[in-house]
Amino acid sequence: MLSTGRWINLTGLSNREYLTATEAILLNLGRHPLAQEPSPAPFPARSDLQAGHDKYRDHFHGAENGDRVQGALRNQAREESTVQFIHYRNLLLARSGNNPNQMVGTGYELPERAPKNAPANASKLAPTKTRARHGEHPGTINLDCAREGAASLQVQMSDGEPTGEESWIFIEEGTTHFSGIVAKSLIPGKRYFFRFRYIGSNGPGPWSVPINLICM
Repeated sequence: MLSTGRWINLTGLSNREYLTATEAILLNLGRHPLAQEPSPAPFPARSDLQAGHDKYRDHFHGAENGDRVQGALRNQAREESTVQFIHYRNLLLARSGNNPNQMVGTGYELPERAPKNAPANASKLAPTKTRARHGEHPGTINLDCAREGAASLQVQMSDGEPTGEESWIFIEEGTTHFSGIVAKSLIPGKRYFFRFRYIGSNGPGPWSVPINLICM
């Protein structure tokens, strides 16, 4: 059971981790029933979260070469973005009737803890046995990954040749299912790339080598 307060600590993440976490939240909010629009004042709208995230992302990449000006702008954009994401989390909690279990799937909650019998090094290796195959319905691709002792799995997708971290989006964040994962609402005739990583008792491991498939 999810307990009150078990949220991702946005202020305690590294800059890259923050970028990944907010990308996952935005993806999940787009399909979560608590995140319906419009947002009542004074809470931000999802478009505000996206704009703040995009601003932070641009300065994040601008600062990767050591540019101090971009670094300062990145830090300022992150502070502003963090406030917005925390305020929106409070809106979702209010809509849930202060029931944090209804927050599952928003991306704000912490991943489930690994079982006690999960190998401590389960996440140290990148998955090597992964598969993408055409789904039963148009616009879908089925994904599979061998468990290899891991407690849970993260899956990301890129809808074009992946050239940087910003091109990847989460389609599963901490799932305990390793087969039958379905990527939906895809464009037939377009090539999609997928990568996987394990989550063990010591956290997430490295990403797998991307696999790709043209959607039918």
